[in-house]
Amino acid sequence: AVVSTQSTGNEKKINLLIPCDLAGAILGQKGENLKAIREKSGCKVRMFKEKLPFSDERILEILGTESMLSSMTDVLVEVLKIIQDRPMTHDYIRYVPHVCTDADYADKQCGGYHRALLHPGRSWKSS
Repeated sequence: AVVSTQSTGNEKKINLLIPCDLAGAILGQKGENLKAIREKSGCKVRMFKEKLPFSDERILEILGTESMLSSMTDVLVEVLKIIQDRPMTHDYIRYVPHVCTDADYADKQCGGYHRALLHPGRSWKSS
């Protein structure tokens, strides 16, 4: 599932939620699949090491420029091809942004998601 798309000037970013069971298939042995995807597309692609808080999902981040949107879409298609026939070994806990607090993100490399980014315009007060 696409978590978010962001644009900053000419920079474009797509973040996907990937169940941990499938992350290894995308990475490949010693990262070979991800490396091949990067080389083929020219995009910066990385899988975050940490799971999102209170979930069994990790973020796959795809970065490129506006002129690389077609290549970024190709990365999405390639990832879906890799995981489409992979069975899940167990049920997993999906990421739910509203259960996370600011402290959940301290010192974690889980994609930098914050409730305010997922729900712009909403007021969040710490308790």
